[in-house]
Amino acid sequence: MVRRLAVVLVVVGAFGPVGLGAVPAGASCVGPRVTVVPAEFARGDRVTISGQFWGDACNDMRFPGQNDPVLGDPVAKITTNFVQGGIRIPVARGAADKRYEFEVLVRVPASLAPGSVDLMATGHFLGNDGDNDVPAGRLRITDAVPTHVARKVKVVNFGP
Repeated sequence: MVRRLAVVLVVVGAFGPVGLGAVPAGASCVGPRVTVVPAEFARGDRVTISGQFWGDACNDMRFPGQNDPVLGDPVAKITTNFVQGGIRIPVARGAADKRYEFEVLVRVPASLAPGSVDLMATGHFLGNDGDNDVPAGRLRITDAVPTHVARKVKVVNFGP
C-alpha cells in the first residue's frame, strides 16, 4: 500500500505541474498574398488582382481573455503597381475588407513592354517600419498589339 502511494505521489509530482501551468493558445499568422488572373496578358487587357490575409497585425500568441483578431484590423491603405525596368506604375488603391481580402479589375497599361513584368501590392502600415511589398510573382505580357490605348493610366479604387 505504501509503495502504491509512493508511486502515485511520484507520478503526480512529475506531471502535475505540466497540467496546472497556463499555456497560451497559439495561432498562426499567414502573410499577405496577392495574385493576378490571368498570368499572361496583352497590354490593354483587363486582369483581376486579388489579395488575401491583409491584416495589420499578427496576434499569434493569444492568452485567455484576449479578443484581438489574429490578423488585427484589415489594412486600410493598399497600392498595387505593375513594375518593369525599375518603373512602378500604380493601377489600383484601396483597402482590404473585413475578411482581410480585396479584389479589383484593372487595365494593363499600354506603356509596358512585352515580356516579363511584376505586380507588387504594397501595404502601408501605421506604426510599422515602412511599407511592405508583396509580389504576385512573375507575369508575362504578350507581344500582341495593345487592345486599349489610353493616354493616362486610370488608377482604380477598391474596398470598403
